[in-house]
Amino acid sequence: MKSIISAAVRSRKVTLFFAFIFTVVGLFSYHIVPKQENPDVSAPAAIITTIYPGASAADINTLVSQKIEDNITDIEGFDHTETTSKKGVSNIIVILDLDADEEKAWDELKDRLNEVKHELPDGCLEPYLNTDLAETAGIIISLSGENYTYEQLGSYADDFKKALSKVDGVASFDIDGEIEKEVKVTVNMEKLNQYNLSLEDIMNVLKSQNIEIPSGSIEYENGKIDVLTPGNFTSLKDIENTIVSRSKENGSVIRLGDLANIYMDLDDGAEIFKQDGKNTVLITGYFDEGKNVVLIGKEVRSRLEKIKKRFPEDLIINEVLFQPEDIDESITSFIENLIQSVICVVVVVFIGIGFRNAVVVSMAIPMSMLLTFNMMKLFNIKIHFMSTAGLIIALGMLVDNAIVVSDAIQVNLDDGMDKFDAIVDGTSRSTIPMFTSTLTTIAAFLPLMFIPGAPGQFTGDIPKIVIITLLNSFLIAIVVTPAMAYLTFKPNNKQKVEKRSVIRSFFENLLDLSLRNKKKSLLTVFIVFIISMRLAGATGVQLFPFAEKDFMYIDITSEVSGDIDATEKLVEKVEHILKEQPEVKKSTSSIGNGLPKFYMSLQPSSPSKDFAQMMIRFDVGKKGRFKTKEELAVYLQEELDTSISNGTAVVRLLESGAPLGHPVKIRVVGEEYDQIRKDVQLIEKELEKIPGTMNIENDGTDKKLVYSIDSNSDLLRKYGLSKYDIQKQINIALEGTKASTYRKAGNEYDIIVESDIKTFKQLENLKIKSTALGNKILLKQFADVKLGTQLDSIGSYNGDMNILVTCDVKPGYSSIDIENIMEKKIPEINLVNDIVFDGERESIKDSFGDMGILFILIVVLIYSILLVQFNSFFKPIMILITIPLSLIGCFWGLFIANKPMSFMVVLGIISLAGIVVNNAILLIEYINEARREGFSIDEACKDAVSKRFRPIILTTTTTVIGLIPLVFSGNALFDSMSVALMSGLLISTILTMIVIPTIYSLVNKKKEKNIDEEKMKEVEVE
Repeated sequence: MKSIISAAVRSRKVTLFFAFIFTVVGLFSYHIVPKQENPDVSAPAAIITTIYPGASAADINTLVSQKIEDNITDIEGFDHTETTSKKGVSNIIVILDLDADEEKAWDELKDRLNEVKHELPDGCLEPYLNTDLAETAGIIISLSGENYTYEQLGSYADDFKKALSKVDGVASFDIDGEIEKEVKVTVNMEKLNQYNLSLEDIMNVLKSQNIEIPSGSIEYENGKIDVLTPGNFTSLKDIENTIVSRSKENGSVIRLGDLANIYMDLDDGAEIFKQDGKNTVLITGYFDEGKNVVLIGKEVRSRLEKIKKRFPEDLIINEVLFQPEDIDESITSFIENLIQSVICVVVVVFIGIGFRNAVVVSMAIPMSMLLTFNMMKLFNIKIHFMSTAGLIIALGMLVDNAIVVSDAIQVNLDDGMDKFDAIVDGTSRSTIPMFTSTLTTIAAFLPLMFIPGAPGQFTGDIPKIVIITLLNSFLIAIVVTPAMAYLTFKPNNKQKVEKRSVIRSFFENLLDLSLRNKKKSLLTVFIVFIISMRLAGATGVQLFPFAEKDFMYIDITSEVSGDIDATEKLVEKVEHILKEQPEVKKSTSSIGNGLPKFYMSLQPSSPSKDFAQMMIRFDVGKKGRFKTKEELAVYLQEELDTSISNGTAVVRLLESGAPLGHPVKIRVVGEEYDQIRKDVQLIEKELEKIPGTMNIENDGTDKKLVYSIDSNSDLLRKYGLSKYDIQKQINIALEGTKASTYRKAGNEYDIIVESDIKTFKQLENLKIKSTALGNKILLKQFADVKLGTQLDSIGSYNGDMNILVTCDVKPGYSSIDIENIMEKKIPEINLVNDIVFDGERESIKDSFGDMGILFILIVVLIYSILLVQFNSFFKPIMILITIPLSLIGCFWGLFIANKPMSFMVVLGIISLAGIVVNNAILLIEYINEARREGFSIDEACKDAVSKRFRPIILTTTTTVIGLIPLVFSGNALFDSMSVALMSGLLISTILTMIVIPTIYSLVNKKKEKNIDEEKMKEVEVE
């Protein structure tokens, strides 16, 4: 190592040249490294949609959902399924593990679906698989206008799509809300009953009359001439004039137009989108993986502005989401925090060690960071707020090694050594302690890379960045810093060397007092530690705070199941309430399904005509009514609860980190739906009694009224009617069925045959035609139509029937306390079914439990490194005492700042283990060195603290000062962690310089006493 340092100093021009080159390359790397706002922690998800026309929810659950679930649970990477079985349709959401091989898993899932489709009942359509649920949109643009039809808006959207899709880095654009038109053939059943025709006959006629079969060609000597026999409908008039029968009375032909109203209309069941209450079409864009979204966004923005000029002024073009600019703003904010931290650290360094030395030490900061950007490009680590936070955390430690080296060099120079020898000697003597300190810090961060699940994936870049940056700083300290020191360092005058500060004098006096009262001092620290441990979690516990975004969303559910018109009216009522709130700027709604995924933690939703989702943009500071977004969300929820009676509207804030959904979740699992429902009602009543609960709801449904057709088997045989005849013809009459396709001007429109039946009496008077005999019989002649009840929806989790009870928590209350209270009440309310708690409390237990295991591993790693360095079992234990000392500062800091214990705080506390031991390592090294020089134990302790005072205080101050911008950044994700790191490091440093020497003195004096006693015994024996 000494030879490398010597070579770097001798060839300092070469050393500094290559340092400059790597720095410039780092600037380029920063420019091209992919950027995004958040680490993506979305678990791979897909939805399997299977349609079984006319089947009840119970039949769908048994005949479709369960069969599919049983066949897919063992695919590679499978985590769980969430299933909703509704009338006529099964929706199964498949969630994979975070580290699953998506492509392989989805291919296997497709194979399984191909196998299981043969087990599904006749009449059931093939399962449809959509694997794009987890992909987060990069751009969402809405097109709306009072004077435009959906068709016109869709046409403009196509123009947008064509222009923007050409941008390099754009993966795809989807158009949502482009409601298709269809040809409606609404049959008058009173007229149809007069003829020996059924709705199925009309469908068959339309199929046979709207067909294109190749006719062939006629060969001639010179070639062939094709024969064309046009058979497709060319206009609605063609459909109206289609002959469907002939009158038996007078032989006149009966045309379809005589029996039905034929017209173009919008698809009744299509998903509807609204922008600020107006009908809209959404254009949703997705970016290529691994590209710099910010740069791509600038090109998209340029083209977008050009396209806007081509469209009419009354066409309203609204940017619902533009991630490139959000990402740029987020990263810019964090880079500003980083620059502020750099300035703070540099100022501290200049104050602490003087101008010349400070210039050299400070250069370690930009060089280490820019080298880190090179490594980020190499290891495909993206720039987002987590990786930037990693740089800020590492910032204060970047100068530690350079300070240690510069201090050792300066001491040698002040002692009169030759400059070259002083630099080489000072650097080489510091290398081993520095390397050990770097290794212990790396040992604290390395296991954090292996935190399992979404929390680990969310925070995984922090330890990577810290480790890379620290290794860079070590390399710079032993190669670049000595080379620069040769050019700038000079011996200090004696007066400056011997100058003592008030703070140093205070510490020396405090240490002297502690060494004279060792046991009392250690007992005092121990009592303070016990008190501090009782403060852990006193200010609350949470997994992750809400995201710092200016938009939230509302999940809306109509109580009228399967009626999209009723859901649309409910959405309009919510929009009206929101328009009265000055804080709400814009709203975008999707009716019949969730919006395109506009944030990484947004969970997938199943399509349903009674469900809608609304995203709202807000300015929480407008009018000054609310201080936080949480207060605004609670207020909006109260307003909606007061005003809405025909459904529910639940206000939700976006989550940081691992998506949880509701903080309180209680899953009721059983086999009898009615009994599950009763248990759910009991649980909800108890939740209502617990302070702090809000938005108590469940995903179960009540039974709804249905008309049940009870056919007489004897009469069916008499009239030659089959069950197929009855079900098929009633299905066409009430649901409508596609008969054929109408093509015009390059567009295709479904031809839908339906009836005009609107009442119970009309249904009874429907005539069913026998396929076998050809006769028609009134429904009421062979069947009783009775009013009954039936389940509209059945939910299951991993194949088990269940209802999920959820509730949100008001600000100032804890989801953990609520679940704990509820868990104690469960035995008292005599529930029949199994109860599974699945909320934030369980996620915290899992995550904090994993962190506890990693913490033990970290301590073992640090101990192993120290054992190798000191070749002692006890000295590493002495050094590790600094870890509990840091906890004193952490818990008092959180308590005073009123910050909750969170996943990020625990991450910070664990990472402190590798930082706080560094000061103790250096102290022990210098105490041992003083002992070798002949100092007594207490004098050696005082000498070590005196010599290491300046670098210890300086390195601690730089780390603490570097974190200050994070505390005041306003980002709830990092301010608690920063407080814990700052207070823990500060208190640990203060106590380390007192406690470690005191313990060292106490233990070693006892050893010396034992040795002296042994010698006395030997003398007495002689």
